[in-house]
Amino acid sequence: LNYFGDRFQPMTDYSEELEEGTTSNKPSRLFINHMDTGVNAKEVFLRKVEAITVELLQGGGSPEPWQCTQPQASDYDPEAAARSILTYTDRSGETRRYKPYFLLDARATYTLGKWQLYVDATNVTSTEYFDFGGLKMPDCWVSGGVVFTIK
Repeated sequence: LNYFGDRFQPMTDYSEELEEGTTSNKPSRLFINHMDTGVNAKEVFLRKVEAITVELLQGGGSPEPWQCTQPQASDYDPEAAARSILTYTDRSGETRRYKPYFLLDARATYTLGKWQLYVDATNVTSTEYFDFGGLKMPDCWVSGGVVFTIK
């Protein structure tokens, strides 16, 4: 989720009061930005992928059910490559307040000619935080990859 009108700013804190049994729908939008310039790279990305899918992981201790639609193009936000709708139904009628938190992410990149190696670390400080519906988010995790540039 991100703040409407700012594709570069993720939404870090959100609360909504729901009456018992009420459903709330939130759009989840996928934005593709060029790594160096930040320019919208949606069209290039869509030409290179066959499909975009979503997997919604809910912890066993999650008190409320979440559902989501599979991503698809939408006129709702023409800059987004795809949009899914996250649906949350509150069973208790309680207001869910989410504490603000700080996340530190890092990326190391090494470029050699047309090859680029990178390592990403997310939540480096292993901050404990919860997403909508009380979903516990992961501690520090690391991923990496190789990029070959064709010009």
